Amino acid sequence: MITLPRTGLAPLVFSGSLLAAAGDRPNVKTSWAVRWHSGQLYRADLGAFVLLLKFNTEQKDEFDRETVLTASDLAGILDLVKKYDPVRWLDDYPAHARWDARREKRNRQIQAQLDEVIEELMSQAGLTETL
Repeated sequence: MITLPRTGLAPLVFSGSLLAAAGDRPNVKTSWAVRWHSGQLYRADLGAFVLLLKFNTEQKDEFDRETVLTASDLAGILDLVKKYDPVRWLDDYPAHARWDARREKRNRQIQAQLDEVIEELMSQAGLTETL
């Protein structure tokens, strides 16, 4: 049995197998690198795909958070990932125009890192989209 934590919800328990894992801490020295996503992709024995996305942080007064996405097929998982907000957990800059550019840059960098995690998970699992 696999047990996945979910922030604010009961853990999800299912039988299945791990298909892929990705998302090491970025090996760069920038302010955004104290926050990153990691992920694990599973295939449940009943056929569903299960994706654990973990928001990791070393930022003071922020906490790691786990989100689990489930869908009957890969297309469903990818649709849910598109709706996932990778910066929703952040303590934000004060509401002031002088912080807007910094906030936008940080958010773009976090989104790009999440995109890399998703790409790596799909690649490791051998999952592709065909046109």
